[in-house]
Amino acid sequence: MAGRNRKNVHNEAVQRVLDSKEYPFINTCLREYIEYILAQCDPSQFFIIEFLQNCRVEKLESLLKKVACILKMEPQKLVQNFGLNTDLITQESDKFYDIYAEFATVSRLEKHGFRDIKKIKKPAHEEQKIADFTAYYGSDKYAVEVKTIRPSEIEDRARIGPPSWRLSFNKDDLKNLLESKLRDILPSAQEQLRETARREKCNKKLTAIWVERPAARIILSEGQQDHYRKIYDDIKSLFPEIDYFLFNGNKWCPEKPG
Repeated sequence: MAGRNRKNVHNEAVQRVLDSKEYPFINTCLREYIEYILAQCDPSQFFIIEFLQNCRVEKLESLLKKVACILKMEPQKLVQNFGLNTDLITQESDKFYDIYAEFATVSRLEKHGFRDIKKIKKPAHEEQKIADFTAYYGSDKYAVEVKTIRPSEIEDRARIGPPSWRLSFNKDDLKNLLESKLRDILPSAQEQLRETARREKCNKKLTAIWVERPAARIILSEGQQDHYRKIYDDIKSLFPEIDYFLFNGNKWCPEKPG
């Protein structure tokens, strides 16, 4: 009974969003995905529910609208180009975070002064992976790949206990964990950027890295840029072709181009 009641609460709150005319971008872009989630046993495990349950509906609607404007796409084009009715329909509960990170990257790049941002849509018949976007900053053309880092057991441990305990958690362990994850995901990012730069005649390569969940940000919350710089120094020699790293939409390594 408790499980059914919990599911009904989620159903009712999310259904109000779908029934409202105040959120046309959410309804056009994400209705099919949301309805898929509501059919699951526990909708609350899905990342997007955090937006719809925690008064962040307006934020999501605003972001979708802004990205559509920046990319000069109608909402239905967003659906097609970001695979919202295909790639997104999965039991993988955090999958929406990957798509959200792409939307957020577009918004942040525009805020940082990039222009002519374009989503790259890979032909279905091709096996070669390519990056997510191209964009211009000044006279330089960038290939842009978005990567996300998700939670793990050690990050979950860091979330246990009061804030004072979390802050005393071994930051070296978390730093090493984050660097280990970067070493796992950056080889593919470098390859995607290399191929996109070749195809699109880009002279710069940028990887936008989004770290999911507050736990993994513990090591980054106090030292700010210094922590990012240390991580960057450790990984740059392994991935020399990547010119810039943008962490969580704000922290540049090296300094922001300009």
